[in-house]
Amino acid sequence: MSPRIGLPLVIAILVAAMPPAVADHHGLVARLDLSAWVGEWQASDEQRIFITLPDKKGLRFDGAATYGATDPERVEIGAVNVGDFSVRVPSRWIGADNTIDIAVNADGAAVPRDEADDYDCTLSLQLDWDAQFIVVTDNGMCGGLNVTFTGRYEKRPSGETSLEGNAGLTSFAAERVAAGQRPVGALTDA
Repeated sequence: MSPRIGLPLVIAILVAAMPPAVADHHGLVARLDLSAWVGEWQASDEQRIFITLPDKKGLRFDGAATYGATDPERVEIGAVNVGDFSVRVPSRWIGADNTIDIAVNADGAAVPRDEADDYDCTLSLQLDWDAQFIVVTDNGMCGGLNVTFTGRYEKRPSGETSLEGNAGLTSFAAERVAAGQRPVGALTDA
Protein backbone atom coordinates (compact mmCIF):
# COMPACT_ATOMS: atom_id res chain seq x y z
CA MET A 1 0.00 0.00 0.00
CA SER A 2 1.45 3.37 -0.95
CA PRO A 3 1.77 6.02 1.80
CA ARG A 4 -0.55 8.34 -0.15
CA ILE A 5 -3.41 5.83 -0.19
CA GLY A 6 -2.74 4.46 3.28
CA LEU A 7 -3.09 7.71 5.26
CA PRO A 8 -6.49 8.72 3.82
CA LEU A 9 -7.74 5.18 4.38
CA VAL A 10 -6.59 5.23 8.02
CA ILE A 11 -8.22 8.64 8.57
CA ALA A 12 -11.48 7.45 7.01
CA ILE A 13 -11.53 4.37 9.27
CA LEU A 14 -10.81 6.45 12.39
CA VAL A 15 -13.52 9.02 11.59
CA ALA A 16 -16.05 6.26 10.91
CA ALA A 17 -15.24 4.67 14.28
CA MET A 18 -15.66 7.91 16.27
CA PRO A 19 -18.52 8.13 18.76
CA PRO A 20 -21.44 10.31 17.57
CA ALA A 21 -20.49 13.40 19.61
CA VAL A 22 -17.01 13.45 18.08
CA ALA A 23 -18.17 12.52 14.61
CA ASP A 24 -20.78 15.28 14.76
CA HIS A 25 -18.01 17.83 15.20
CA HIS A 26 -16.84 16.82 11.75
CA GLY A 27 -20.34 17.08 10.28
CA LEU A 28 -20.83 13.35 9.80
CA VAL A 29 -23.75 12.80 12.17
CA ALA A 30 -26.86 14.93 12.64
CA ARG A 31 -28.53 15.68 15.94
CA LEU A 32 -30.79 13.14 17.58
CA ASP A 33 -34.33 12.69 16.29
CA LEU A 34 -36.87 15.07 17.85
CA SER A 35 -38.65 12.12 19.48
CA ALA A 36 -35.59 11.58 21.72
CA TRP A 37 -36.55 14.76 23.62
CA VAL A 38 -40.13 13.60 24.32
CA GLY A 39 -41.08 12.64 27.86
CA GLU A 40 -41.18 13.79 31.44
CA TRP A 41 -37.86 14.99 32.82
CA GLN A 42 -37.18 15.67 36.49
CA ALA A 43 -34.19 17.24 38.24
CA SER A 44 -35.68 17.28 41.75
CA ASP A 45 -39.01 17.21 43.54
CA GLU A 46 -39.27 20.90 42.65
CA GLN A 47 -38.11 20.87 39.02
CA ARG A 48 -39.90 19.22 36.09
CA ILE A 49 -40.00 19.68 32.35
CA PHE A 50 -42.49 17.86 30.13
CA ILE A 51 -41.67 17.73 26.42
CA THR A 52 -44.07 16.76 23.66
CA LEU A 53 -43.83 16.55 19.88
CA PRO A 54 -47.05 18.11 18.60
CA ASP A 55 -45.81 17.94 15.00
CA LYS A 56 -42.56 17.41 13.10
CA LYS A 57 -41.93 21.17 13.05
CA GLY A 58 -40.84 21.45 16.66
CA LEU A 59 -41.19 20.60 20.32
CA ARG A 60 -43.41 21.90 23.11
CA PHE A 61 -41.77 22.50 26.49
CA ASP A 62 -43.84 22.80 29.67
CA GLY A 63 -41.71 23.51 32.71
CA ALA A 64 -42.56 24.03 36.36
CA ALA A 65 -40.22 24.78 39.23
CA THR A 66 -40.74 25.82 42.82
CA TYR A 67 -38.68 26.94 45.75
CA GLY A 68 -39.86 25.82 49.17
CA ALA A 69 -42.60 23.40 48.11
CA THR A 70 -40.92 20.57 50.02
CA ASP A 71 -40.64 22.65 53.22
CA PRO A 72 -43.82 22.21 55.32
CA GLU A 73 -43.25 25.50 57.16
CA ARG A 74 -42.97 27.49 53.92
CA VAL A 75 -46.03 25.70 52.55
CA GLU A 76 -48.03 26.49 55.70
CA ILE A 77 -47.38 30.23 55.48
CA GLY A 78 -47.71 30.39 51.68
CA ALA A 79 -44.06 31.26 51.12
CA VAL A 80 -43.46 29.00 48.15
CA ASN A 81 -42.11 30.67 45.04
CA VAL A 82 -42.94 29.30 41.59
CA GLY A 83 -41.93 29.59 37.98
CA ASP A 84 -43.34 27.95 34.90
CA PHE A 85 -43.29 28.22 31.15
CA SER A 86 -45.03 26.70 28.14
CA VAL A 87 -43.37 27.33 24.80
CA ARG A 88 -43.04 25.84 21.34
CA VAL A 89 -39.54 25.60 19.93
CA PRO A 90 -39.05 25.16 16.17
CA SER A 91 -36.83 22.22 15.24
CA ARG A 92 -34.46 24.56 13.37
CA TRP A 93 -33.46 26.08 16.76
CA ILE A 94 -32.00 22.75 17.91
CA GLY A 95 -28.25 22.61 17.30
CA ALA A 96 -26.32 19.67 15.90
CA ASP A 97 -24.99 19.06 19.43
CA ASN A 98 -28.57 18.63 20.73
CA THR A 99 -28.54 22.07 22.38
CA ILE A 100 -31.38 24.56 22.53
CA ASP A 101 -30.74 28.14 23.65
CA ILE A 102 -33.98 30.05 24.14
CA ALA A 103 -35.51 32.90 26.02
CA VAL A 104 -39.06 33.20 27.27
CA ASN A 105 -40.09 36.80 26.70
CA ALA A 106 -42.55 38.92 28.68
CA ASP A 107 -45.39 37.65 26.47
CA GLY A 108 -44.52 34.04 27.32
CA ALA A 109 -43.25 33.25 23.82
CA ALA A 110 -39.98 31.52 22.97
CA VAL A 111 -37.40 33.62 21.16
CA PRO A 112 -33.78 32.84 20.29
CA ARG A 113 -31.59 33.52 23.32
CA ASP A 114 -29.61 36.22 21.56
CA GLU A 115 -32.87 38.20 21.17
CA ALA A 116 -33.64 38.14 24.91
CA ASP A 117 -34.29 41.31 26.87
CA ASP A 118 -32.44 41.91 30.14
CA TYR A 119 -35.14 40.40 32.36
CA ASP A 120 -36.33 37.56 30.13
CA CYS A 121 -35.95 33.99 31.35
CA THR A 122 -33.16 32.35 29.34
CA LEU A 123 -32.65 28.61 29.17
CA SER A 124 -29.95 26.43 27.67
CA LEU A 125 -30.89 22.76 27.33
CA GLN A 126 -28.55 20.03 26.13
CA LEU A 127 -29.83 16.51 25.55
CA ASP A 128 -27.34 13.73 26.28
CA TRP A 129 -26.44 11.62 23.24
CA ASP A 130 -27.98 8.57 24.96
CA ALA A 131 -31.18 10.60 25.61
CA GLN A 132 -31.05 9.71 29.32
CA PHE A 133 -30.69 13.23 30.71
CA ILE A 134 -30.91 16.91 29.82
CA VAL A 135 -28.58 19.49 31.37
CA VAL A 136 -30.40 22.79 31.85
CA THR A 137 -29.01 26.16 32.88
CA ASP A 138 -31.00 29.33 33.34
CA ASN A 139 -30.22 32.95 34.17
CA GLY A 140 -32.11 33.12 37.48
CA MET A 141 -34.99 35.07 35.90
CA CYS A 142 -37.37 32.14 35.39
CA GLY A 143 -39.63 32.57 38.39
CA GLY A 144 -39.80 33.85 41.93
CA LEU A 145 -36.93 34.27 44.36
CA ASN A 146 -34.59 31.25 44.37
CA VAL A 147 -36.61 29.43 41.68
CA THR A 148 -34.36 27.81 39.11
CA PHE A 149 -34.59 25.33 36.28
CA THR A 150 -30.82 24.76 36.42
CA GLY A 151 -30.02 21.09 36.93
CA ARG A 152 -29.58 17.67 35.42
CA TYR A 153 -32.98 16.32 34.40
CA GLU A 154 -33.34 12.57 34.17
CA LYS A 155 -35.99 11.00 32.01
CA ARG A 156 -38.73 9.35 34.00
CA PRO A 157 -39.70 5.90 32.75
CA SER A 158 -42.92 6.18 30.75
CA GLY A 159 -44.79 3.94 33.19
CA GLU A 160 -43.95 6.29 36.06
CA THR A 161 -45.09 9.50 34.44
CA SER A 162 -47.27 11.61 36.67
CA LEU A 163 -48.31 14.07 34.01
CA GLU A 164 -50.93 13.48 31.34
CA GLY A 165 -50.76 15.69 28.26
CA ASN A 166 -49.69 19.30 28.14
CA ALA A 167 -51.98 20.23 31.03
CA GLY A 168 -49.89 18.14 33.42
CA LEU A 169 -47.41 20.85 34.32
CA THR A 170 -50.20 23.34 34.79
CA SER A 171 -51.68 20.83 37.23
CA PHE A 172 -48.31 20.61 38.96
CA ALA A 173 -48.32 24.38 39.51
CA ALA A 174 -52.03 24.35 40.42
CA GLU A 175 -51.37 21.73 43.10
CA ARG A 176 -48.95 24.16 44.70
CA VAL A 177 -51.50 26.97 44.70
CA ALA A 178 -54.26 24.66 45.97
CA ALA A 179 -52.02 23.74 48.88
CA GLY A 180 -52.05 27.39 49.93
CA GLN A 181 -48.86 28.38 48.18
CA ARG A 182 -48.87 31.84 46.69
CA PRO A 183 -47.47 31.90 43.13
CA VAL A 184 -44.65 34.41 42.84
CA GLY A 185 -43.00 35.37 39.56
CA ALA A 186 -44.78 32.85 37.33
CA LEU A 187 -44.09 32.79 33.60
CA THR A 188 -46.94 31.48 31.48
CA ASP A 189 -48.06 31.11 27.89
CA ALA A 190 -49.60 34.25 26.44
